[in-house]
Amino acid sequence: MRVEVDPEVNDRGLRYAYVRVEGVDPGADASELVDRVTARLRERFDLDDLKDDPIVRAYRDYLWSIDVDPTKVRPAGEALLRRALRGNFPRINAVVDSYNLASAEYRVPISCFDADKLTGDLIIRPAESGEVMVDIAGERMELDDRFVVVADEDGPVSVSPYRDARRTAVTDETERVLLLAHGVPGVEVEHLVEALKTAVRYLREGAEAESASRIVTP
Repeated sequence: MRVEVDPEVNDRGLRYAYVRVEGVDPGADASELVDRVTARLRERFDLDDLKDDPIVRAYRDYLWSIDVDPTKVRPAGEALLRRALRGNFPRINAVVDSYNLASAEYRVPISCFDADKLTGDLIIRPAESGEVMVDIAGERMELDDRFVVVADEDGPVSVSPYRDARRTAVTDETERVLLLAHGVPGVEVEHLVEALKTAVRYLREGAEAESASRIVTP
């Protein structure tokens, strides 16, 4: 499976990194990992200062640029970090919890797709006017070309960098995943790579992942 980026997306300053991870177990016990990492995040970050963090600021600025209010729709990494700092980090399953920890730590949105639900290669491109995606909460999103989507042969699986589709979501039966880190202007590709390295490490520990590909920056 390959991930391609439309040149217009690069022109908008968006950057990506991805990695494939095999042999994950959503039913594994990631509680010790979650407790340890969230405790470390509470030592490192202060809730009142998050709005001034340059990574958080970069994602907020990008959402404003596409007419999405980031005070109402928080960038995923920021939202997860806020919950960690408040002591109510979401616990879904071992796979989701593990990569969410890396997303919070690096303040980077990370999409996680069940690799067996994807059809063909992925293309990251501007959305087509009137294109529709049903998000992970089951809400119908009608898109236009100010948005960027990640799409397989059947249509969008993510609106970059903040919302994923329901049809490719991780479930208790998931065995193989594709992680995609989303970067915006002001966030270096190297930061995305480090976020994915950490996500893979946490998936090995928390979700008993067996193997991972090299990280690719398309």
